[in-house]
Amino acid sequence: MMHHRSHALQVQRLAEIYRVLKLGGRLLIADTMRPSGFFVKRLFASLPKRHGIKFGIEDLPETLKSIGFFSATRLDECFRMIGFVRAIKPIAPKE
Repeated sequence: MMHHRSHALQVQRLAEIYRVLKLGGRLLIADTMRPSGFFVKRLFASLPKRHGIKFGIEDLPETLKSIGFFSATRLDECFRMIGFVRAIKPIAPKE
């Protein structure tokens, strides 16, 4: 449910996951993708402005990289409106 959290809270929670994940550990996140159809886009267009909801797993790879994960990529596989991002904690700790 990362899309329900503010960017600052996403960074805080992902940084904690990074901290407790073992070196070389992998993280897989499943969350909603941005709406792509015209009707669905119109339906969800006002939610981010009013409720602070940021739809789209597409934004997570850059956030994960900024925290220190490497190989943070959105996978090609998806299930309906659910997409996946995989990231790996480096074997050598970040400095």
